[in-house]
Amino acid sequence: MSELVTIALIVIFSIHLIVFLHLYVKHKRPYQLYLAGAFVWLILYQVTRLWWNEMTLFGYAAHAWFRLAAWLTTGMGLLMYIRFRRLSSKRH
Repeated sequence: MSELVTIALIVIFSIHLIVFLHLYVKHKRPYQLYLAGAFVWLILYQVTRLWWNEMTLFGYAAHAWFRLAAWLTTGMGLLMYIRFRRLSSKRH
């Protein structure tokens, strides 16, 4: 992936991070905080892949750990969203 595309992704992920943080502050729904956290991990993934590609954690590339953390955080956010929707549909 070219450096320009990676920088564009960092900008796009940063915008998403700001939007989800704003939504969390406004509505106080925990799944939005998890999704904001996923974008933090994705930003770290792109930054380390672009500028510190040789960095390792526990013998593996650091960017791989950040991508795994993004997947796990996104999964938790989606599970919390599903739970939120089920609870809100039972109330109405």
